[in-house]
Amino acid sequence: MERKSVIEQRETSEDVVFHYKKGSFREKESEEVRNLATGKTAISSGFFKSLVATKGNRFMFIALVIMFALSGIIWFFNSSPETDVLEKFTVTVSAFSYEDKVFAKVEFRPSRNGKVTEDQKFSIHYDAVNVDDALQNSGDCEFVYTAGGEGSQYATFSLMDYDIKEVLCTVSDGERKTNVSCTVVR
Repeated sequence: MERKSVIEQRETSEDVVFHYKKGSFREKESEEVRNLATGKTAISSGFFKSLVATKGNRFMFIALVIMFALSGIIWFFNSSPETDVLEKFTVTVSAFSYEDKVFAKVEFRPSRNGKVTEDQKFSIHYDAVNVDDALQNSGDCEFVYTAGGEGSQYATFSLMDYDIKEVLCTVSDGERKTNVSCTVVR
């Protein structure tokens, strides 16, 4: 069965009815939106002006400023005793306990602006402090940072573990010296 439907549609300007009442749709909008749309309130231009344009924006801007200030202060005052700078090198010490020994590592890493062109000799004096804050063990070792190597190089030493809680190191390159310390990770 076949259906054929022919729809004939004619539109003229007389058939289209359009009612428009200027501004009637604005009656249900809030006062702020109505003022923005009509131009009574101008949108603030500029980055800073838009950050403090409304009460909510001001609150978020002040909260961000306080957060960044606090993180900067914490970063500035949170100097790590495990790391220090010695001329062209960043010196870091770490230690851990395994079975009956404490293994310590002193890392020598060239600093960002320091370029190592020749071998550098370091002397390391270490002290091991036990849980009673008494000196348990001490010693000296020599380390040579080779200029041909890239990145970090390590000096390691081990101690018998008699409840050692902290390792204190004095690193010297002959002219300058620095003190670094770390707690033993158990």
